[in-house]
Amino acid sequence: MTVSAIIVEAGLAFAGALVAMALDAFASRRAAATGALTGLALAATAGVASGVWPAITIGGVSIAASSLASTGAAVALLAALAVAGGWRRFAHGVRGGEASALLAVSTAGAIATLWARDLVTLLVLLEVVGVAGYALVAVAGTAAARESAMKYFVQGGIATGLAVFGLGVLYAASGGTVSYAGILAALQQPAFAALGRPLLAGGTMVLAALAFKVGAFPAHSWAPDAYETADASDAAFLASAPKVAAMVVLAIFVLTAFGRDVSTAPRVLVAILATGSIVVGNFGALRQASYRRMLAYSGIAQAGYALVSLTGADRGQAMLVFAPLYGLAALGAFLCAQAVRETELAWDGSIAGLAGIAARRPGLAASMSACLLSMMGLPLTAGFFAKFLVFGAAVGAGYTWLAVVGVVGSVVSFGYYGRVIRVMYLDDGESAGEAPRAAAGPASRAAAVVAGAVLTLGIVPTFAGIAWLMTILGLQAR
Repeated sequence: MTVSAIIVEAGLAFAGALVAMALDAFASRRAAATGALTGLALAATAGVASGVWPAITIGGVSIAASSLASTGAAVALLAALAVAGGWRRFAHGVRGGEASALLAVSTAGAIATLWARDLVTLLVLLEVVGVAGYALVAVAGTAAARESAMKYFVQGGIATGLAVFGLGVLYAASGGTVSYAGILAALQQPAFAALGRPLLAGGTMVLAALAFKVGAFPAHSWAPDAYETADASDAAFLASAPKVAAMVVLAIFVLTAFGRDVSTAPRVLVAILATGSIVVGNFGALRQASYRRMLAYSGIAQAGYALVSLTGADRGQAMLVFAPLYGLAALGAFLCAQAVRETELAWDGSIAGLAGIAARRPGLAASMSACLLSMMGLPLTAGFFAKFLVFGAAVGAGYTWLAVVGVVGSVVSFGYYGRVIRVMYLDDGESAGEAPRAAAGPASRAAAVVAGAVLTLGIVPTFAGIAWLMTILGLQAR
């Protein structure tokens, strides 16, 4: 029997979730968090192992290597780092055991979406990820969190309804198939002129629903409230692991169901969504006073940059690089918020409240700066190569104007990312010496690890070549 490496990864993550649920009920929150973390770590290890040893047989079961196993490993690793960074919350906080189990379930579903090649399977798995996400926001327990979770749920329900309606249209117009390959075959038929409009209409509805999953314009309004009101460690997860998987799944759908012809109508729609996301995300972030709300709006812009890559004809290579590198930086930025919350007990969550933190917590300020500079796309950070490949793919496909929009958006992002760094290093906090503080905890250490990875993945390829980065990500340089 042959099993895909992606299914093995998803199975290990789900096993960790089951163990976490059982231990939360019969043991302790700490044991539950340990079970979830173990499952996620094993899932990441399985993904790496499948890349190193493509042919693995265990007990008569052959594990088939997959080109997306490295992406699944990245998703599992990001989730594991979120649990490790939020250890105080998951192991000791109220409802921490439930949260760790929900996180592991969401991760398992997110990894499994990479395996889906038909719309029914994809939509079921996306609902698993979505329901766990709604619960993770609500489990924070505050009135604001419950309101945000409801807003997230309602918009998610609308997106699901739109996707199901689009699925029905595609099923009817393509002659009774919901597989990506079947949709592409229908598009390539001589009778496409008669079927083209229904197929494109159905594909547009599914594409709009997937845009909700990545937090792209116009289905983005749930993200700022959800990321601001959820627990910081849960927000770190939501902004990274499932979003990375959703970006790659969106690329798989567009490239597999509609082919790689950059002149097709879906590419034009993708370009419009990308432009809207970049504009709304960047200019929305400029107006924010809350650190996490600013990160949420910047995430909308980052979803736009990811969509830019889909206008290219590089077989999704740019997306496979951009998604995990963005997810890593976003995870680190949110973990830094958790670390500030743990160490600066009087912090109100605002950007202004970070004033003078570089003098009090130099390591934490350096970690936050590295992650923000990476999302900005500055050279010597991982984000530079991610954006370089994305914009290069757009230019190569003739979408130079869209690449220019992306570059201008990146320049605008200097305003809000730079404001955070300026406040940390140049502003003096009022009565900072009297503010209550605590010792650095797991979030600070996890953020430092992420910041180190962001810098390593930016500095080494600068001198060793981008092929090194492709190798680390489990991809072949093309």
